[in-house]
Amino acid sequence: CCCCCCCYCCCCCCQVSKAKVWVEQAPWQRVQVGGVAHEHGFAMSGTEIRTTHVTCDRAGKLDVQCGVKELKVLKTTQSGYEGFLRDAFTLLPEVRDRLMATSVTATWKYAYQPTDYDATYATVRGALLDGVFGPPRGGVYSPSVQYTLYQMAHTALQRAPQVESVFLNMPNLHFLPCAPVGSKFEDDVYIATSEPHGNIEAVVTRKDAKPHCRL
Repeated sequence: CCCCCCCYCCCCCCQVSKAKVWVEQAPWQRVQVGGVAHEHGFAMSGTEIRTTHVTCDRAGKLDVQCGVKELKVLKTTQSGYEGFLRDAFTLLPEVRDRLMATSVTATWKYAYQPTDYDATYATVRGALLDGVFGPPRGGVYSPSVQYTLYQMAHTALQRAPQVESVFLNMPNLHFLPCAPVGSKFEDDVYIATSEPHGNIEAVVTRKDAKPHCRL
């Protein structure tokens, strides 16, 4: 594992004072052919990539940060943009219902090492998604991506006591209402755009914990 690699480098190589290891895991899944697992065939099941960054020095100090990137999520309702600060130059109107989409990049730092990294990863990932969507029936209303980002990190800290700091980067992936010529917009046609968009990010920590930097 990453921790073992770092510790080995520092302990066994006298010239090394600190070691850093970055690992990314893509979502490859074994292919099923006729209901049977293929011996050597794999297909990527999504876009999200699991990440890990480990640092260890000769004194034995271990720093572990895990995360996920390119986790794309979308809500078709229960999302708006309202309650933001306004001044004389603000032209953007508030809206109570819109599509919300983003590509989540998250990293979290451990205060102490979990007994099962896979289980803790699943807990944090699930907390982040619950913070976006809420319960299956009705969901949860999001007045802004900024609000939802905080709720995601707060939920992760509640459910994973080993985690002391959560970083989130969530750019807006806009879907703009469209009324084709000769038709009326009835919340049915949207155009996906890439630019321009806001890039929202923050670090949420436990009390007295130091925020970690983005990798």
